[in-house]
Amino acid sequence: MAKHILTQQGQQQLKDELEELQKNIRPETLRQMREARELGDLKENGAYHAARNKLAMVQGRIDDLEQILQNSTLQNQASVAGIVQVGSSISITVNGMERTFMLVSEHEADLDKDKVSVESPLGQVLLGASIGQKVEFEAPAGKVIYEIKTVV
Repeated sequence: MAKHILTQQGQQQLKDELEELQKNIRPETLRQMREARELGDLKENGAYHAARNKLAMVQGRIDDLEQILQNSTLQNQASVAGIVQVGSSISITVNGMERTFMLVSEHEADLDKDKVSVESPLGQVLLGASIGQKVEFEAPAGKVIYEIKTVV
């Protein structure tokens, strides 16, 4: 099984989500199932079937989170300065414009929060690059060249 590399913040977010699912969401869904079951005929009981489907989704997410956390390692923060790695905050220029984002695992990626997955095509070309280096990225609109300005 492949190891997932997580930032400390990302690992904590996954642990928090798992705890919320186990302590609040699953018990509430089980309560909804019990109440719906008490209404009678299960064949045509929409509330029961909806709660059962929700429980299956919740349990699936719990299983996924447990697997991810069991098969993950934390990014070592004592890393080589100036080299892009998981957890690095990167400032780049592209077409004269500067952009800053963080390179994270696929489980932490969120473009709205400027968190780019290391597994994405962009993440793959940036991983291991260093300050001052130019990397080429094949975007849907064509080739783009990024210059790495800072890595923290």
